[in-house]
Amino acid sequence: MFSGFLHYLIIISLEMSDEPYFRSVIAFGRIHIIEDDTEKLETARMLGNRYNPNQEEALQKELEKGLSRMLMIRFDIEHLTGKEAIELVKKHQIK
Repeated sequence: MFSGFLHYLIIISLEMSDEPYFRSVIAFGRIHIIEDDTEKLETARMLGNRYNPNQEEALQKELEKGLSRMLMIRFDIEHLTGKEAIELVKKHQIK
């Protein structure tokens, strides 16, 4: 089973007036290939229902066709860190 360390950076840019500000999050953790068919099926159903709600029959057909060919990875977050522009921090302190 593959297991490796990964960090992932998400930057969200916000527009407030004419000045760009930012918020960012960095997630550190381990990635794993999901090999257990039960966990794969459960996760695929969760994602399918999230993005195509009320399409249970179509989802079932897709899973029957493609689950065996699906590679699914899980990112177990061990640590999160974040920051935001000082202008946003000051705005939160005023409220």
